[in-house]
Amino acid sequence: MTTIYLVRHGETEANRQFRFQGCIDLPLTQDGIAQAERLAETLKDIPFDYAYSSPLPRAWNTAKIVNRYHNVPLLPDPALLEVCGGLFEGEKVDVVKANWPEELRIWNEEYWKFVGPGMEEGVETKHYQLEKALRRMVRNHLGQTLLLSAHGCIQRAFNTIIKGWPVQRQGEFPWGLNCSYSAAEFEEDGTIRPIAINEAKHLEGFRVWLFDRPEE
Repeated sequence: MTTIYLVRHGETEANRQFRFQGCIDLPLTQDGIAQAERLAETLKDIPFDYAYSSPLPRAWNTAKIVNRYHNVPLLPDPALLEVCGGLFEGEKVDVVKANWPEELRIWNEEYWKFVGPGMEEGVETKHYQLEKALRRMVRNHLGQTLLLSAHGCIQRAFNTIIKGWPVQRQGEFPWGLNCSYSAAEFEEDGTIRPIAINEAKHLEGFRVWLFDRPEE
């Protein structure tokens, strides 16, 4: 059995400003760092053996903060990169609504079909890349516990996979908050047992930011 915890990165200014971040990157805000530290404290007793992260700095730096309690090897994995938004990236939601209404409709209503304007691959491709990466990790780390640091779209894909749902149901999952986590046990025969989905009790007191609206 391999146990995998997947965390979403901490807050960035793009989250605060309701910008579509995708594969561009901004550093963690002070709140983002504090969220990652709260996450690290929450997961400090989990016996991680290895950590993998999206190469984007917001996820990598979140992983480094969590890994302070564990000091395990931290490796980049491109399968954990966020879904790229193409021409969406860096734009505020009102600009996206004005300029790409059909693409935004797909994002909201048929999420699994989303491909960023100007891009060739989108949500569906990332889903299958993550499935393949998880199978590889289970093969390579039998009997171990892994930390994965990634992004909102990747967390949504992970949740779909651990629930055994098809990619077409990804949009049914709510977005995980910055520095929430999901986890599951993976057997070599393909059996998956979810442990947590979008767990965020440790984030009490932090402001919640979603791409389409702020929530208190």
